[in-house]
Amino acid sequence: MRILQIRITICIMNLWANMKFSVRNSGLTLGLALLLFACEDPGTIGIETEGDNLNFRVFYKKFVLPATLIQSDSILTSSSGSLLVGRQSDANFGEIIATSYSEVWLNTAAIVDPSSVYDSLILQFKYDYVYGEDIESFNNVKVYQLEETLVRLDPYYSFSSLEFSDEPIGETTFQYITETIDDSQTVRFDTTLRIPLSDALGQEWMDKMLDENDTTFDSNFNFIDYFNGIALRAGDSYETISGFNIIDARTTLNLFYHFTNADSEIDNRNISFSLDNAGHFHQLEVDRSGSPISEVTEFNTEYTASNNMLYVQSGTGLVTKIDFSEFRNFTDTIEALIINRADLTLGEIEPFETYTPPPSPLVYYISDSQFRRARTEEDSLLRTVQEDNPAIDPTGTRFPLQAEFLGEDDPLYSDPISSFLQAIYNGRIEETDILIFPDFSENNSTVNRFLLDPGNIVLVVYYTTSVTTEDSN
Repeated sequence: MRILQIRITICIMNLWANMKFSVRNSGLTLGLALLLFACEDPGTIGIETEGDNLNFRVFYKKFVLPATLIQSDSILTSSSGSLLVGRQSDANFGEIIATSYSEVWLNTAAIVDPSSVYDSLILQFKYDYVYGEDIESFNNVKVYQLEETLVRLDPYYSFSSLEFSDEPIGETTFQYITETIDDSQTVRFDTTLRIPLSDALGQEWMDKMLDENDTTFDSNFNFIDYFNGIALRAGDSYETISGFNIIDARTTLNLFYHFTNADSEIDNRNISFSLDNAGHFHQLEVDRSGSPISEVTEFNTEYTASNNMLYVQSGTGLVTKIDFSEFRNFTDTIEALIINRADLTLGEIEPFETYTPPPSPLVYYISDSQFRRARTEEDSLLRTVQEDNPAIDPTGTRFPLQAEFLGEDDPLYSDPISSFLQAIYNGRIEETDILIFPDFSENNSTVNRFLLDPGNIVLVVYYTTSVTTEDSN
């Protein structure tokens, strides 16, 4: 008897510390509801679950939720701190070509010695992201001069582009530097890529610096008015997609020059330009012809892949919509229901390689009737499934649930969404569809993706209700 009392006490303490719930038309007493909501399995605390003298029962229900594909629009890629460049082909997702655009900023006014002689103009990048299976391939990247103004504070999206020169002002071919770790090749991200730019352009800049009447290099404002910026595009041999970190101090453009100083010695100097504060974005051109999702072309329209698989990919706007109406239809027959716990699991996902990983985390956006991300009426904020926490309003917007990928040994996403489902049951959330999106930081700086069998979208609900409700399995 004492063991039973201790277990009941622990359950009630856990409830007060961690749980908050609503009951619609409930005939349960408060004390009994507290006890049941705190403990998933009443049998572990010695409570009968059968018998004519009980006014409650505990149930378990499993749903395999229907889902479809949606091509979302307006994936913002500006000001992400990253430039994506390259080309990658995937039998399931098609081909992606990534092109980046960026301003180049003059850090300080360029004041040079009158006897200065131009040496070279070098663009240098720190890469920190690789997407693709062939990490040992040779990758050719070309640099072009922008012929359109990039407006730093304007939004740019994955479909945006700017005009650039017909001929490149620089190019190079490189391999990622790799090392062997645990018998596999791993890309080293502590390295930089150097791209020599046109000497004709470099000399033109030097001449302007030496001209006392030319104000081009007197300020950054003057410089970006003269030089719109650069575009980075993959050559034919590019087999992966690279992410260049433009916030890192090692990403820079330098004009190297020298002069003879007063001691008759050669003095080597450089003028530094940066990209970290500059406006930038990347464009993703997607060709899905020949893939199982070749028919997915229109925005915000439901599709089914020819292989019946489900797809999610960062950057391209390819998302999966999950339909919870089966849950609502089921609970509409129940007069009084408390959800003890509910878990949404996506997985197992299809096998993936080290450098074609799934996005993590995911965010579950509530869908409106046009299969767009729903917004609040009062302040137009995006509505998401919120963290499953008793202190958080499930109809709010401030604490989106972030579904983390659990890893290679357990290739799935699994998260509690009890508060969300209770809010649906209580009538506080009317919508029954959610859209699976990569988190914002994933969505605007990677092309990570996954495939999922629709039979692996599973919702498991543990709930308490009265004996007047028909038994459910």
